[in-house]
Formats: sequence, C-alpha cells, structure tokens
Amino acid sequence: MRVLHIQQEWFDRLLPDGLPIPSSTLLSGPGGSGKPLIGNVIAAAWLRQGGSVIFMSLQYPDHSFIKAGLSKVAHLDLDEYKERVVFIELDATIDTMTEPDDNRFRANVVKPEVWDRAI
Repeated sequence: MRVLHIQQEWFDRLLPDGLPIPSSTLLSGPGGSGKPLIGNVIAAAWLRQGGSVIFMSLQYPDHSFIKAGLSKVAHLDLDEYKERVVFIELDATIDTMTEPDDNRFRANVVKPEVWDRAI
C-alpha cells in the first residue's frame, strides 16, 4: 500500500489523495480539538486495509478508553483485529516490561532500551 485512504467523507475532503505510506503524521492542537478522534479514524482505516497498530496511551491507565473510542467513533471492534493490535501501557515504576498478557503489556518506555524492546 502506497497511500492510505481513510474512507471518511470529511477526511477525504481534506486529503483527497490520502495519506502517503510510509510517512509520519503528527497530530497537534489544543486540548479538546479532536486529536484522539482523528487518530482513531486513521487507525481504523489502517487496520481495515491490512495494517497493524501499536497503541500506547500515556494518559489513560489502560486500553479500555481506546477500545471504546474506536468502537464509538470508527465503528470498529478491535477484538476482530487482535492478531494485528498491541497495547503498551506506560509504567514508569518498573525497570523493564512485563510479559505480554494476550495483546497487551506494561513497559517503562521512558527508558530508550525498553522503548526499543517494546516496539
């Protein structure tokens, strides 16, 4: 895949040629501007088109917020994509990382060597 088409009318009006792949995309804006909404829509399109996703929420204690957001906003059930989804939960109180439990684990990704291993 060389281009990711989001397949949301409002998004496709903004980027009619889609997002180039590979590329890096930074979502920035003030609080309440919809960054998670846009990220969820992009992640859902990526999964539906065969991609894999690593979710790393630094501000929420677990992955339930991400799952609920994707379900509500993008009508996507992450359980249908379990083999291509991983959740990393930040835990700065541990030295390295925990063993994966299903498709999630905790890691002290503040440390560069743990970040590399986790990713």
